[in-house]
Amino acid sequence: MARRWAVCGLSEGGFGAVNLVCRHPDRFRMAMALSGMFAPDPKIPETRKLLGNDPANRAAYTPLLTVKNLTPTRDFFFALAVGKEDRYDNGETSRFAARLTEVGIPHSLQSPHGGHTWAFWSQSFEENLPLLGKRWREQASVSAPGAEQTKP
Repeated sequence: MARRWAVCGLSEGGFGAVNLVCRHPDRFRMAMALSGMFAPDPKIPETRKLLGNDPANRAAYTPLLTVKNLTPTRDFFFALAVGKEDRYDNGETSRFAARLTEVGIPHSLQSPHGGHTWAFWSQSFEENLPLLGKRWREQASVSAPGAEQTKP
């Protein structure tokens, strides 16, 4: 069922995962972003290559802005993790979590010690996957076709 798809990514992949949920909520409901990016910096060459120089295009792919388009519901869930020593995070993850709270979207935020490394991502993935699984099962029990049964 497309409405229950979840996606996960790390670093720029976390940016992509969150964007899929924010831009396509009819298809994706949950994302895990490990060391994700939530406000692309146009000064970074990779960002310019990915999104170009058009500010409107960058805004359309900025989760800190596009998350407001989601309807507050328990169907959505974001599992976020960023290491305290991640040299690429400038507070974006915490700002995105605060924005999720403002909008009323359930989420988790973990900020343990660690950097922008495979070791951090591996540990964070193992810790966050059960959270996504729990939300997945909760959502499935409420919204799955046939879940509402009529009495004979």
